[in-house]
Amino acid sequence: MDICDLGGLNGLYQVVGGITKPLRKHWMESIHMRTNTFSHRLLQSILTFLLIDFSWIFFRANSISDAFRIIGNFIKWNPWAAVDGSLLALGLDAVEWLVLIGAILVLLVVGLLQESGLSLRERLDEQELWLRYALALGGVIAVLIFGIYGPGFDAAAFIYFQF
Repeated sequence: MDICDLGGLNGLYQVVGGITKPLRKHWMESIHMRTNTFSHRLLQSILTFLLIDFSWIFFRANSISDAFRIIGNFIKWNPWAAVDGSLLALGLDAVEWLVLIGAILVLLVVGLLQESGLSLRERLDEQELWLRYALALGGVIAVLIFGIYGPGFDAAAFIYFQF
């Protein structure tokens, strides 16, 4: 199969996956890892997340030297930063960190439910109209409460206009 026959990123994934498959298979057999378990799927999800985040470093950095500087700062990571209060110096206050952690937990739970085959949309469609409207209104209220609509908010400064 020619690389030109494969379309876009899916094609790139297939090429890279095909090249690394023997190495991955050998590694999984050497540590006796079963591939039909939740822990294996979880590991795959975590590794995919980390690889995507790592690639975003190069996408968002102003230069390649800035990207390597960022990677160097990751290597010097201080695990005590999670408990010594220095995370609050990164631009988010304690309440914003709680909102962030809560949102990540919601996304994690929804993702795990979808991974297990439960369709939240189908379950919601089975409910009464008043509950669906209440949940939709709750979502709008959550956006209004947790959204950034205070001083300094500029609706025209949408993130994609930065590119």
